[in-house]
Amino acid sequence: RKVFRRSVMHVVKKAHKSHTFLSPVLKVTQEQSSPHLKGLSQVATDVGEIIISTVNVDSKMKSATIVERLDIYRECVRPRKGTARAHKVSDAAQEEEGTTETVVELFTVYTAQQLKDGIYLNMELAGKQVKMQLDTGASVSLTLQEKMKDCPLQPVSIRLSSYTGDTIPVLGQIQVPVRYEGKEWTLPLVIVKGEKSALLGRNWLQKIKLNWGEIFSLRNDKPVSQATFTNMLEKHKELFKDGYGEIQDFTAKVRVQEGTKPIFHKPRPVPYALKEAVEKELDRLQKNNIIMKVARSDWAAPIVVVPKKDKTIRMCDDYEVTVNRCILPEEYPLPNAEDLFATLAGGKVFSKLDLAFAYQQLKLDPESEQYLTINTHKGLFRFNRLAYGITTAPAIFQHTMDQILDGIDHVVCFMDDILMSAPTIGEHLVVLDKVMSRLEKYGVRLKRSKCEFLQDSVEYLGYKIDAQGLHPTNSKVEAIVNAPAPTNISELRSFLGLLNYYGKFVANLSTLLHPLHQLLQADTKWNWSPQCEEAFNTCKQHLLKSKWLAHYNTEMKLRLACDASPYGVGAVISHVLPTPYCICITDSVTK
Repeated sequence: RKVFRRSVMHVVKKAHKSHTFLSPVLKVTQEQSSPHLKGLSQVATDVGEIIISTVNVDSKMKSATIVERLDIYRECVRPRKGTARAHKVSDAAQEEEGTTETVVELFTVYTAQQLKDGIYLNMELAGKQVKMQLDTGASVSLTLQEKMKDCPLQPVSIRLSSYTGDTIPVLGQIQVPVRYEGKEWTLPLVIVKGEKSALLGRNWLQKIKLNWGEIFSLRNDKPVSQATFTNMLEKHKELFKDGYGEIQDFTAKVRVQEGTKPIFHKPRPVPYALKEAVEKELDRLQKNNIIMKVARSDWAAPIVVVPKKDKTIRMCDDYEVTVNRCILPEEYPLPNAEDLFATLAGGKVFSKLDLAFAYQQLKLDPESEQYLTINTHKGLFRFNRLAYGITTAPAIFQHTMDQILDGIDHVVCFMDDILMSAPTIGEHLVVLDKVMSRLEKYGVRLKRSKCEFLQDSVEYLGYKIDAQGLHPTNSKVEAIVNAPAPTNISELRSFLGLLNYYGKFVANLSTLLHPLHQLLQADTKWNWSPQCEEAFNTCKQHLLKSKWLAHYNTEMKLRLACDASPYGVGAVISHVLPTPYCICITDSVTK
């Protein structure tokens, strides 16, 4: 061990003779570092029980080389006698006389690019998603205390030391349930203080069989994928042009009941301060051929002007007082969110596309234009495109988009939001190219600022979606947790509506909310009791601790569990894993 340390220090000092240590990393120019790092790799290859699986050194690399303190471990065991030289391992345990301490020294050699592009895996530890850096040279796996606060620490006779002799504080060790790709293990995990990322070392790799082919294919095709993606955006640049698209081969038809008498409303007064903004908006819509001025019309709807914070306006057409009263409903259904999510199983790479001006890219059937006439202080204007505010517009637009994207696998669409997924970057780029080609063929335009490409996770329909499944979004959870206690029935209904959106993530929700539900009963006087306050706070805490819901997998068995209490009935559908465990697909609780 002493020979190894002297060799390491000799090489490091020689390589960095003219440089100053920048704790915790040291940067060296390539010309000075390459010969010495090569010698270091030879010294560190096989000394006693020292094992370093891989030391990546490439003398031809142009990037700077970094000597980092904490990533690749080497291990040796030595007896330590007596108490005078005993080393405190953690706050919970100290070395005893005559015990054997495992000394783990930390030393790694990386190029700057390798350090930046390290391999990271999403592992589930004790029900929490933890991003761990893969390190085949590490003999143990570790993470920070803050990531595993709820797990009881056990004393461990181990000391982490850098090549300079500095001690890395060890707090203890836990036995943690680990889940990866549907399988589960209970493995030892060292808990340390510091700011380093969690490391997945050799002791876990001996138990967990990683999908190495996929890992290296994802890393090795990054430059190719980046070039392919850039070329793809250039190829489909028409999709991102400013202005309104004009969807080809489809039109929107608004149908009204037979014998309906036309409804005509006079224009509503517009505040003087907003008139100029309204006139500018009307001019903009005219220039883009969204509306056209007409001299007369049997139908006319008033407008409602809503000022925005940036001093612009939102001009809303009030069709509730005209055509919506007699419009015939569209039979085409909007997709269920859970049906859309069920098609995402197996996806690990995600892209989301957002249409620009959505409805107003779809032309109106000429016979339908008369129903979408608005009356303003500047006269009558008739829409040439589908307008917001028509009750059948969502179904019409959804039907159009489903027909445009028909036949492309791994794609879901809800109104103007398109989501794609695939197991690998290569497969995903193929799907993305098909979707963009199809959209371009039909004249659709996208809003580039709202599109997301090649992501590990995306937010869609109020959920965060990744390879594991569905998660509540931080923004919505924060809104629920920060919601003040309701002071009346209306505020209580609003809170329960917000909470029930994520009700599937909270077990026994009906039971938890029973005191609050009682306040909604007829002839019940409002009384915010201590029981109500406790239920209000408890459901928030349960939501904060909620887990993810897995994607539905057609190849895995299902298990249905049902139960009932005095306050409600509930059911949970789970996948049966090869181990004696299940992963939840959906948690449905009804009163």
